[in-house]
Amino acid sequence: GIGNYCNTNEHLEEKNISVVNNLKKILTILKEDNLFSPDSKFLNRKKYNHIYAYIMDVNRNKTLSENKEPFKDVTEEFKEESETESLMESISEERSKTKIDEKSKMYSKNDEFNVKKEMDMNLKCDNVNLDIWNTSFLNNETLNEDIFIHIGNKLLKMYYTTNHNIPSETLYSLLYEMKNGYNNVPYHNSIHAAMVTHHCNVLVSNLNTANILRDNELGALFVASLGHDIGHFGRTNIFLKNCCNFLSIIYNDKSILENYHCSYLFNILLKDENNIFKNEDPKCLLALRQQIIELILATDMSKHIKILAQFRIKSIKIKSYIEKNIILCLKMIIKAADLSHNCVDWSEHYQWVKRLVNEFYYEGDELFQMGYKINPLFDRNCHNNFIQIQRTFLKELVYPLIISLKTLDNTSITQDMINNVKRNYSKWTKIEKCQIKKKKYLNELLCNIPDNWARVYYPNLNIYKTQKK
Repeated sequence: GIGNYCNTNEHLEEKNISVVNNLKKILTILKEDNLFSPDSKFLNRKKYNHIYAYIMDVNRNKTLSENKEPFKDVTEEFKEESETESLMESISEERSKTKIDEKSKMYSKNDEFNVKKEMDMNLKCDNVNLDIWNTSFLNNETLNEDIFIHIGNKLLKMYYTTNHNIPSETLYSLLYEMKNGYNNVPYHNSIHAAMVTHHCNVLVSNLNTANILRDNELGALFVASLGHDIGHFGRTNIFLKNCCNFLSIIYNDKSILENYHCSYLFNILLKDENNIFKNEDPKCLLALRQQIIELILATDMSKHIKILAQFRIKSIKIKSYIEKNIILCLKMIIKAADLSHNCVDWSEHYQWVKRLVNEFYYEGDELFQMGYKINPLFDRNCHNNFIQIQRTFLKELVYPLIISLKTLDNTSITQDMINNVKRNYSKWTKIEKCQIKKKKYLNELLCNIPDNWARVYYPNLNIYKTQKK
């Protein structure tokens, strides 16, 4: 028996080494600037297990017949998911469950803050239900930019600041300065951050994480989601690399924007008047900072395949609780929330896509003026191909992420997301097939654009100035 045990362990160790090597090769091929058309000519698919075979299906762009349910071919690859071990079930074996009683976490009525300010804000934002996934953030006439503060205030009070005796003035000061740190770019603005935070809350409330996450982890998640794009100026990491931007020099071309967002956030957060973590001991404060950084860095799309692969492996193989696994779950949650505009109703989805494609094209315009080569995704002269790119993104990147997240779901939340993705994919497919509709929708994406969308913003380099003690 001992001999068999040792042989089995040796076999598993060899297999793990093989998996790691294969993963490295895949990540090399699926590099950031070639995400939609990976070069797999050096790969032998027979050498890969089903997880990596699935990931490499990014290279397959199957033609879906009219009578075929969207993604049915992909869904079949997950028919054994119900038989696999749930990640959070494994985690909960080693972790004591700390249930969060919402009533006991609600902020005190006697809390000192500007009541009139909050009442005015709530009247404008009352129709945003924090528990509902399909909440409209753009197709809502009464909504205003205060939604960022409204959502941040409610969630952080409910799950963190009240428990840690943080004055409301401190939380408001933090939220207002964070909101002011966002530029009025078409897509990566404070409303996007509010939407991402809202969807993070819906996910953690409905997934198996609901009874496991502690208030510190929830505090880290919501601060990270609120600040994950702070200071964004409407340009991508590829743009910054190509232009040798100052930020690319600081961060050595690695997750440039995401590192910038982290620095910007902590520059605000660690001011005494904004520091909601001031009552934490040094060890806990360091852990909170590390968690926030890891979560924001996880939103870098160049890390998408790696994080997805790590999660799928651990959701099947994990046998005991390891601290990093809860962070991995939160990475999946913030990633799903960051891409959540693809998983909402069509009318809301289309408006977010309009904002994003125009932000991309303004970047392409600037690259053209500078004489740089333009990726088709950012080239308005390639606009006719946009729908196909959007369909590919939904099918090959968004859908697999939500399917994987489903292993944590005991409710119907991920199925609702999947249904929305499928409906949006089908809508884009029908538009693509009808030339009249295609021309109409493509034109609408570029029409009635607010003048301020074209405004050029720059990174806030003041955050790198030496602060006097």
